[in-house]
Amino acid sequence: MYLGLHVYKELLHTFYLLRACEYKEAQAHVAALDAALSEGEQEVRQEEPLNTSQQPDSAAQIQELQHQLEWLRNELQLPGVPQQRASDLHYHYGIVQQRLVHLQQSR
Repeated sequence: MYLGLHVYKELLHTFYLLRACEYKEAQAHVAALDAALSEGEQEVRQEEPLNTSQQPDSAAQIQELQHQLEWLRNELQLPGVPQQRASDLHYHYGIVQQRLVHLQQSR
């Protein structure tokens, strides 16, 4: 199941149960929602394609960031990319681009 749909479903259940004053049952849905969000956060961190802390040379960092941007562009251009994946890729693209600009300005 897609994470976004799962989160949406759990939120709907939680709001319904809170409105019906079923607090104990709502607590179970809140726990499931928290677990789903934690799992999603871990997946995003694992998929993050950038790790510049191991490269002390700024020229090597710039080259690595440019390689990351190229990889992200290629991934975004693939046909049939799911919306959540495309959103994650756009997010990472922005981060890599910001780091590249910052690194180039600090040279």
